[in-house]
Amino acid sequence: ACGENLLKLEETIRVYVRRAIQYQQITTASPLTVHHSLTIKLIGSKEDSYSIFFHCSEDEFFQKAQWNKGHALCRIVCQSHLLIAVYKGDMDGAVKWYTIRDDKYSLGTNPRFASGLVAGFLDG
Repeated sequence: ACGENLLKLEETIRVYVRRAIQYQQITTASPLTVHHSLTIKLIGSKEDSYSIFFHCSEDEFFQKAQWNKGHALCRIVCQSHLLIAVYKGDMDGAVKWYTIRDDKYSLGTNPRFASGLVAGFLDG
């Protein structure tokens, strides 16, 4: 998605989330919902992906992921908040989400996923 139009990307992710939910692939729909939320926040929309797709707030979504021990999903949520905070210049917010992510959901020294690579880039 590097360099892609965010409006077009939002539409594409929306279709993928709906399709995953239609086929009852919640483990696929959940991280896509986080990425959809990140995309619409970068666009500047006030829309709430979590209420659209899962009929809950972002906090409830995150708490459910924690309760289900969905560490990868929790890491993605933290990473999206970290990314938004960096783009907005909110370093206090970035530190908060960096700390939550690394204290509870760290990948250690061997990140094998795209979110781990982005985290490595943001962390320096």
